[in-house]
Amino acid sequence: MALFLQSCDNGGKAAEAQKLSLEHEKWVKEHNEMKKEHGDMEKEFEAMDKQYLELVSKPDTTYKVFIESHKTFMTEHSSMIQNHQSLLDNHTESTA
Repeated sequence: MALFLQSCDNGGKAAEAQKLSLEHEKWVKEHNEMKKEHGDMEKEFEAMDKQYLELVSKPDTTYKVFIESHKTFMTEHSSMIQNHQSLLDNHTESTA
């Protein structure tokens, strides 16, 4: 990395390259955290799907609890997608 920065040091570009490198590292870290969150949400969704199948097999059970937990999950998932899109947009802008 140091050699790369030194090779870019004509006209103060080393500082710019270092700044971009740090921004990219931050973006990668945030992206990986979001991927982990998404994996956790997928596991949560699978658990809800299993719960749904159990409820369906019991005709006398109401679905209110399941529906409310599913609504919460979908709201959180939508929020996560919006955050991820925002992160991607910011990354695209910073590398343009």
